[in-house]
Amino acid sequence: MAQALSVRARSACAHPHNGFPILSPVLHGGRSLVDVRQQRHEPLDFPRNRFFVDACGEIVRGEAILLAGQPGSNKSTLARQLAGDLGLRGQRTLFLLTEETEQRHKAGFLRLESKLPPVAVRRILSNIHAETGIQDVQFLPDFFVNEVLNQSGAYHGVSMIVLDSIQGPGLSANDFDRWQAFFRFAALTRAAQILLLAVCHVTKRGETAGPKALEHAVDCSILLRKAYTRRLMSVLKNRFGPETARPIQLELEAPTVRLRPSPHAEMLPAVARGYLPGAGLTEVQGAVTLPKPGVAAKVTAPGLPRKEIEQYVSGLCQVPGFELADFDLSIQCRVPGERHYRSVLGLPLCMALAASFIQQPIPPEQIQLGEIDLCRNVRDVPAALLNDLSNSIASGEITLPVRILCPPSAVSQLPTGAGIEIVPCRRLDDAVFSTWPQLR
Repeated sequence: MAQALSVRARSACAHPHNGFPILSPVLHGGRSLVDVRQQRHEPLDFPRNRFFVDACGEIVRGEAILLAGQPGSNKSTLARQLAGDLGLRGQRTLFLLTEETEQRHKAGFLRLESKLPPVAVRRILSNIHAETGIQDVQFLPDFFVNEVLNQSGAYHGVSMIVLDSIQGPGLSANDFDRWQAFFRFAALTRAAQILLLAVCHVTKRGETAGPKALEHAVDCSILLRKAYTRRLMSVLKNRFGPETARPIQLELEAPTVRLRPSPHAEMLPAVARGYLPGAGLTEVQGAVTLPKPGVAAKVTAPGLPRKEIEQYVSGLCQVPGFELADFDLSIQCRVPGERHYRSVLGLPLCMALAASFIQQPIPPEQIQLGEIDLCRNVRDVPAALLNDLSNSIASGEITLPVRILCPPSAVSQLPTGAGIEIVPCRRLDDAVFSTWPQLR
């Protein structure tokens, strides 16, 4: 088998066709399609990376996948995630590294799988092989035959091969002979029923680097793009599943830097309660969601002072972990009995946005009081508001239990007793972390 495939890999005709050599034709004596044997495609599963399988429809043995993206788009991270999935279940992956050392490659795996028990990490690493000796893609067909197909080869029996990357040895788009060697290599992995994941660069215009024939030589073409802290994954071509016209929104999980579907792809509104004298309890609704790809982030806040909203958003972005700069923000304020927004609702407004961003609810008994200044300080609230709120609690208009977040100066002016909790907040950070202590 290995010898036959080796002969086939070298059987390129010397006559060029559109700039590339073509393989010698194989005649089959005029067979009809009824005599053609169908190849059975065996799927490969990646249960810890379900988003990738869902995007591609189905991943099968022998499939050739092209993964393209600009530097820093986490192409290698995604390749490691898939290899880790296989390795955890005892299936081996061979990485052909042309741009990084084995040490850096291992460090990437250790960080990626740092949340797993040590025995599971060791199992994954024992099923990952790294080869750094391939410095020219022309060597790929012979290497594959001798080291993978050959039963005595060092990498015989691997389920997946990752070439990271195609252009690592300095392959230009016009180097036809070397590209033909890569095409033969892809044909060999397909015939041997081994999944090939080829990492590829992109041009300055964001297009896949290489000749046009490259995307025709693979079964699936995926493009990863950076969008600030997000990654957009598009399936541009797919023989075993649907193409995705709208990119899948991904984000990097801390501290593993693992790619995962962004929870902000869909809008999840949150509600924070405030209080106004004469109006009583008020509701501020906030929603944080990702903008459509290629569209700038926007703030929608009908009837609210734009400059003040921008100030609050800027302050919230300075709270550790709350990077809302490239998100769409929607804000709605409901004030019973009146239409005018007041600055004292600044704290509940920020808390509503924070809750939507982390997708955690605010306790329903919690009331937020205070304006937020440029330094994220919670400013003092009017005495009339505190007196009105105290009377509402005493009269039973506001049911207990109640939890009040307020500036420190307001603590002595609010009632105490069973079912009443007063939380002094000097800064916006205090309000955030007292509401969700798990974020500290």
